[in-house]
Amino acid sequence: MRIIFRKIYFFKLFLISLSILKLVLAECISELTDEQSDIPSYIRTAASCDEDGNVIELWLKYQNLKKFPVGIGQNFSKLQHLYLGGNYIETINFEDFQNFENLTTLDLSKNMISYVEKGTFDSLSTLVTLDLSRNKISDIKEVTFDSLTSLVTLDLSQNSISKIESGAFNQLPFLNELDLSFNQITAITDSAFSGLQTLKILMLQFNQLSAIYEGTFKGLQQLQKLNLANNKLNAIDEFSFQSLTALLNLQLTSNKIQNIENVFHINLKKTVEELWENLEGNSLEQIFENTFEDLKNLTELELSINKISSIESNSFQNLHNLEDLNLGYNLIKELKNNTFYGLQNLANL
Repeated sequence: MRIIFRKIYFFKLFLISLSILKLVLAECISELTDEQSDIPSYIRTAASCDEDGNVIELWLKYQNLKKFPVGIGQNFSKLQHLYLGGNYIETINFEDFQNFENLTTLDLSKNMISYVEKGTFDSLSTLVTLDLSRNKISDIKEVTFDSLTSLVTLDLSQNSISKIESGAFNQLPFLNELDLSFNQITAITDSAFSGLQTLKILMLQFNQLSAIYEGTFKGLQQLQKLNLANNKLNAIDEFSFQSLTALLNLQLTSNKIQNIENVFHINLKKTVEELWENLEGNSLEQIFENTFEDLKNLTELELSINKISSIESNSFQNLHNLEDLNLGYNLIKELKNNTFYGLQNLANL
């Protein structure tokens, strides 16, 4: 038994071949006990196995790998979770992912990947979670993710993505969360998110977006959280958010928005209990009477750190569920009659 343990330790330090790893894991790391103190704890988390001794989870994070390890799929046919984050992998292709018939989690975060070839993920139809964050990917092609028909979570944050082709996510019918934050996206084409009928969370904060158009979010009827904070937004089309009927949380913090009149035409479902909207840190100068008329379920409205000097009478009259309203750090000198008319549930101002 001690020979097996020494071999496991040797693997962790020097990355011996995966075929040898298969042999030394015959007793499975998951069976090690705390009494076996000669085996460091981090070794025990290198892999885990099912009750039949099959490796189902493999951690190869921060191992200075420059290429995708050869033979993982062949040697570990039952593998479900593979973690390769924190390495120096530059390229991935179709050959790397052959024989991964049971893989549900793939973590390739914090690598050096700049381009994803067409067909790279064609054999990963069972994949549920894909993490490609903190790489150097610059664009997303239309067919990049077409084969990932079971995908639920996709993380592309902290890359160098500047462009997303129309229909890039067309074939992801079960996607629930999409993170595109901290990229260089300057514009989103119509139909960029078409096909994402089940998407609930869309993260677009810290990009270079300057405008949102009517068709940008078309088809996202299940979207509950939309984060557009810390962009360069100065123009939002009148019907940009019209199709977001399930929206609960809208973040527009720290943009350059000057006018939001007629922007929030959202036909919210009756089942929605609360909507939180953040417009802090923009360049708003005036609030008009009809600005928030369709947001009857709004519970929290953040308008601080703007340039608001004027609020028309009855501007909040339809916000019967509003509990928190922040107008701090603006240029308001006086308030008109009926400014807060209709806010019968307001608790904090």
